[in-house]
Amino acid sequence: MGKNMASIKSIHNKLGLNKSNGLVLSEDKDIALVRKIDKIINNPLTKPHSVFCMGDKPFILFYEKPKDRNGLFKAVWNLNEIPIVIIVEDTTVDIYNGFEYLKTESSLALISNSNGLSDFEYLKLVTGDTWEKYASNLNYKNRVDFKLLENIKAAREILINDCNIDDHTANALLGKSIFVRYLIDRNVRIGYKSDPKEWTTAEYCEILSDKQATFDFFSYLQQQFNGDLFQIEDSSTIGPLALNTVRDLLLGVTLQSGQLSLFDVFDFSIIPVEFISNVYELFIGHEEQATSGAYYTPLFLVEYIVSQTVTKYFEINKTDYNCKVLDPACGSGIFLVETLRVLIEKFNALNPNILKDSDKYREILRKISEDNIYGIDKDKSAVSVAIFSVYLTLLDYQSPRDIENFRFPKLYGKNFFSADFFDTNHEFNAVLKKSEFKYILGNPPWKRGGGDGERKPLFEKYIKQRKISEGHPIIPICISNNEIAQAFLLRVSDFSTPSTNASLIVTSKTLYNINAQSFRKYFLTNYLVDKIFELSPVRREVFNKSNDPAIAPAVIIFYKYAFGTETNVNYLDHYSVKPNRFFSLFNLFVINRTDIKKVSQNLLLSKDWLWKTLLYGHYLDYNFLLRLEGYQTIDERILEKKFLKGQGFQNGSDKNPVGDLAKLKLLSPDCIQPFFVRNDLQPFKDKHLHRIREKQLYYGIRLLIKKGLTNELKSVAAICDIDCLYKDSVTGVKANVKEDLSDLRNISGLMQSDLFSYYAIHKFSSPGVEREQAFNEEKFSFPFSDLIEITGVVQEIEEDLALHKNGMFRENQQNVLRRKLNLTVYEALHLSNIEKALVDFTTKYTIPSILQKNCGELYKTIQFKDEYLEAYINVFYSKFSNIFNNKKSFNIEVWHTSHVIGIFFRVDSLQSQKSSVEWLNKANDDLLKLIISLGHDKISDKLFIQKDVRGFEKDYFYIFKPNERKVWHKALAYLDLNDFMDAILKTGKTHESI
Repeated sequence: MGKNMASIKSIHNKLGLNKSNGLVLSEDKDIALVRKIDKIINNPLTKPHSVFCMGDKPFILFYEKPKDRNGLFKAVWNLNEIPIVIIVEDTTVDIYNGFEYLKTESSLALISNSNGLSDFEYLKLVTGDTWEKYASNLNYKNRVDFKLLENIKAAREILINDCNIDDHTANALLGKSIFVRYLIDRNVRIGYKSDPKEWTTAEYCEILSDKQATFDFFSYLQQQFNGDLFQIEDSSTIGPLALNTVRDLLLGVTLQSGQLSLFDVFDFSIIPVEFISNVYELFIGHEEQATSGAYYTPLFLVEYIVSQTVTKYFEINKTDYNCKVLDPACGSGIFLVETLRVLIEKFNALNPNILKDSDKYREILRKISEDNIYGIDKDKSAVSVAIFSVYLTLLDYQSPRDIENFRFPKLYGKNFFSADFFDTNHEFNAVLKKSEFKYILGNPPWKRGGGDGERKPLFEKYIKQRKISEGHPIIPICISNNEIAQAFLLRVSDFSTPSTNASLIVTSKTLYNINAQSFRKYFLTNYLVDKIFELSPVRREVFNKSNDPAIAPAVIIFYKYAFGTETNVNYLDHYSVKPNRFFSLFNLFVINRTDIKKVSQNLLLSKDWLWKTLLYGHYLDYNFLLRLEGYQTIDERILEKKFLKGQGFQNGSDKNPVGDLAKLKLLSPDCIQPFFVRNDLQPFKDKHLHRIREKQLYYGIRLLIKKGLTNELKSVAAICDIDCLYKDSVTGVKANVKEDLSDLRNISGLMQSDLFSYYAIHKFSSPGVEREQAFNEEKFSFPFSDLIEITGVVQEIEEDLALHKNGMFRENQQNVLRRKLNLTVYEALHLSNIEKALVDFTTKYTIPSILQKNCGELYKTIQFKDEYLEAYINVFYSKFSNIFNNKKSFNIEVWHTSHVIGIFFRVDSLQSQKSSVEWLNKANDDLLKLIISLGHDKISDKLFIQKDVRGFEKDYFYIFKPNERKVWHKALAYLDLNDFMDAILKTGKTHESI
C-alpha cells in the first residue's frame, strides 16, 4: 500500500477507536447488539465495515470503497439512526452527515474530509466536543422523520382546506396510500387484475388518476389483507384534486403548497414503523390538539419506558414471550408498536428454528398481537393509525412473499376501542377487566377539564363517583385543577391486578403544584411508586421535534396500585435528567450520580416540598432546607408585627366604585426595580374595579414586591414612599410605625439575596419546572432575620441607587454591595461552609443551566494547576487531616488532561513525610489506559455517561471526572467525600488500614 493510501484500520487507530471502547466490526457477533441497524447490516450493498457505538447506540458507520454510494446514502438517511458516515477510498476520506440528504445531488451532505478526521477522535466523541462542533449540521429539521411528517402535513392540509375533505377521510386516504407504498418498497407482489407482480409507485399513481379504479383497488386490498385498515365511510367528497394531491406526494414533485415532496427518496422498507406511527401528531390537527391536550410522544421516551417494563419482564421470565399491555390513551399506538416488537423478537429468540415462511409462524404473529396488545382512544382516527401501525409491525417480520398470503387480525372492538377511558359503561370495561395486564403504559392527555352538570367531562364524574364508592377514608380521592392526567393515574387501578405495573408520562406539575398536595397525599397513600423519571430540566428539548412543540414539563411515573398494602415503607428511585449535549442532539439520557436518589414515600408524605428538592438537589440540600425550617418565616414575622399585606387592585366585570382612590396615579410594575422605585406614575382613568383590596396599602411607606422573579430567581422588591395605585401583580407590605421600617428592609434584602434564589429553585413549585414565578405563600415562607446589619446593607444599596437618578450609577459598587448583602444574610442565618458551597453551586451552575441564561461557566474547563480545584481538594484534605491528627500524611496527586481529570488520594504511614498535592500533566490516552487497568473497561458508559469513575485500590482511592469546572465544585466535593466515607465503612476499612 502506498504511503498516501488510506485504510479503515489506520483510520480507527488514528481516531483511537477499538473493540474495548465501542468499535464493532460487521462480522463480529456483537453487531447483533447494536440497535436498529439490521436493515443496513443485512443488505450486502449497505453493510458497513464497522460501527462505532456508545452503549447500544450507533454513532459512526465506516465504509471502504462502497459499490453503490447513492443507494447507501438513501438507506442511511431513511434509517434515521446514524449521525456520521465515514467512507474510505484509496487516497481519500469523506465524512458525511447521516441526518441530511440532498435530493438534487442524490447524496448525504458532506461535512468534512481527511482534514477533519481529528474531530472524531474517541475522547472528542464521548465528551461531546464533536457533537457541539457539528450541532448545526445535525439539525433535526433535516432528518427523515421531520421531512416525512412535514410532507404528510402539507398534503393533508391541501386535502382538508382545498379539497373540502373531512379529517377522518383525509387521514384514511393518506394512510391507505402509505400502506401501498410500504408494499411497493418491500417488493411485495400485488395481484390486482393480473398475476401477482412487484409494483412501482408510478403504477399506483396511474390508478389514482381514476376514482373508480382507486376504490376498486382499495376493495382488493381489503379482501386480500383483511383487518381494519383505514375505512373510508364516505368517498363522495374525494374528487380528482384530492387524488392528484396524493399522486404529487408519492411522485416526489412540488406540492400545490409549494413544498417539495421527498416521497421518491423515502424508503418505507427502511423507515422505522414508529415514525409512520408518529404521523398521529398531525392527524389530530392543531385545534383538536389544543382542545384534547393530546400531544405526540417522542420515540426515545417510548423506547425508554418499554425497556424499563416489558424488556425487563422478559429478563426475569426468560421462557415467556407473552406480556399483556394496555395503553389507555393509545393515540397512534407507538407504545403498543414498540411492545409488539419486543414480544415478536423474544418469540424469535426462543424459537430460532421455526420456519418464518410457514402458516404456523404467520398465525403466531397474529396471536401475539391479539393476545397482548390493547388500546383505547377517544379519537377514531388515532385508533385507525394505531391498528395500521400494528399491522405494519407484523409485516416487518415477514418476507415479501409471505406478506402476500398474510391476513391481518381483526383488532377493532376486540383489542382497540374508540372510547373515553372514563366511560365506565362502555363495552371495553368488560373486555379489559377480564385481561390480566402486566403493564399499563402511555402518555395520557394533560388538559385541564371543566364544565357543569351534563357538560362536565367524564373523568370528573368518574372521580366524583369513585369518591362516593370509597366511603370516608382519612385521605379522600381528589384531583387538582381538573387535571385529566391525574385522573388517568388513578383510573388504571380499575384494570390492575396485584402484578400489574403502570408507567405513564404526565405533566411534572402533578408533583409540585401547591393545589395538588391533596392529590399527592391520596396517590402516595394508595399507590406504590417504584420510580420517578423527571424531565422538567430538559422540558424545552423533550418535545422540540414536534411541528407544534410543547414546552410543558414531563415526568414518567412508574407505579402500581397498592390494593390496601402499606405504602409508607416503600422506597422509590428518583432520576432527574439534566441538560447536556448528548440529550440535545441524540436524546441520550445522561444521568449524573448526584441525580439519582432513593427516598421513602413516607418522607414525601410528611415533607411535600421534598419533591422539588429531589429535582435539583440532594440530601445535603434537604438537610440544609430542613434546618432553615427552624427559623421564623417572613409571613410569621408579618403576622407577629401585625403589618398590612396584600396584592394591588384587580380589573374585572364587577362595578366597585374606586372612590377617593381616583385621586391617585398608577405605578406600573416596570417602575419597581431591585431596591429602587422609579417615580414615573401614569394617570388612572378607571371608575370601577373588580377588587379594590386594602386601601391603606396604596398610601405611606411600604415594601412593594413584584410577582415575577428575575433571571437569577430573586424577588424584585423596593421600599416605596409614593402614594399610588398598583395592580395585583404587585404585593405591598406596610408597617404600622416608622420604627418597623427596618423589618421591611430586612425582608427586601432577604428576598433579593442568593440564598433566596437557592431556596426558590429547591422549594418553590414553578421555577425550573414551568415558569420562573413564585406564589406569595412561597415567597413569604422564606426564613426571616432581624439582624440589623441586613438593614444597613440594604440602605447602602438604596442610597447608591439613588445616585443613579443623578447619572452617578456605579455598577462595580453595586456588585460589591450585593456580595456584602449575601455574606450578611449568610451570617444572619448561620450558614456553614457546606451550606455556602451549596448556595454557590446553585447560583453559578444549576440556575443558569435551567434558565439557559448566563451559561458561560457551565462548560468551562480547569487549567493545569488551576486554583479552582484547590477548594475541592481541601474538603478531602481537611477531613483526613482531622482523622489522622498528623499521625499520617495525606498525599494527593492530580492527573490533568484536556478532557478528564483524575485525583488520587493516598495515605502514607510515614509521619515524617509532609502532606502534599502534586499536579501531573498527562496525555488523554495515558489516563484512559489507567482507567481501563483499574477495571473500568466500559468507560464510555461509566466515565462519560455516568459522569465519573471512582474506586479503591490497596493504598489509595481515586476519582475521575470530565474536565468541567461544574463537576469539580466544592459542593460536590462534600457529596463525593461522604460517598467515599460510606464506602470505607461498608468495606470495613478504617483509617489504620486505608
